[in-house]
Amino acid sequence: MIKSTVAEKQTRRITYRLYPNKAKSELLEKTVGCCRFVWNYFLDFSICYHEGTGDHLSYNDWSKILTDMKKDEDYSFLNEVSSICLQQTLRDLELAYKNFFRRIKKGEIPGFPKFKRKFGKRSGCRFVGAVIIIEKKYLQIPKLGLVKLKGDLSQLKNISSYTIYESCGEWYVSFVQAFIPKKFKKTKKSVSLDKGVKRLYTRSDGEYKEAFKATKEQERLRKLQKNISRKKLKSGKWAKTKLRISRISRKIARKRKDYLDKASV
Repeated sequence: MIKSTVAEKQTRRITYRLYPNKAKSELLEKTVGCCRFVWNYFLDFSICYHEGTGDHLSYNDWSKILTDMKKDEDYSFLNEVSSICLQQTLRDLELAYKNFFRRIKKGEIPGFPKFKRKFGKRSGCRFVGAVIIIEKKYLQIPKLGLVKLKGDLSQLKNISSYTIYESCGEWYVSFVQAFIPKKFKKTKKSVSLDKGVKRLYTRSDGEYKEAFKATKEQERLRKLQKNISRKKLKSGKWAKTKLRISRISRKIARKRKDYLDKASV
């Protein structure tokens, strides 16, 4: 048997921070909200349709219904956002259904598509197609226009899609890139690693790395989590405290990632 010398392509995510103005930030919030509404509406519609008829709907059926909904005054707000991300939401929902039935056929544990919540997991809007970068610092987004982003854009090649989402009051864009991983030369040297709690790892040659610590941030996080437990759920003060918790958690995550990246070199 002849082994293939062509390396298989893989995908990775490259994330940049976006800097929209107030008007574009509000439109982004509306776009994410409309995508979440379309997902939940058609998921509920499909469940009710299946319970009543026993049949399943496809992307083409949903797309026709969505077109008719936009003509209705009650759903006219859907016309204010890009239709590209709304259609992509329907495609993602169809893919979630296909994965569900595929797992059932294989005898695996199926994961039925779940409803999206505003205060739940991070949600965003996904765009598929060509990525347009203007002057190496602006991203052309349908219906929004040019939005500034920060970072080295020279590595943006072979992009298949990108997702825009909000985290801790800041906007980010995550690109999905196809790439061929590099092959490293094999050496005759070997080393074993022992993972621990007090130490991140200990090598067989005696070298070790201390575990990551963020004592100051973790103490602040503990106090805020204790504080938020006493506040009324989804009230104004609860939302402000939750935002502070999210920002501290993000800071700890960034420090941990930086520490692990440096330790793995």
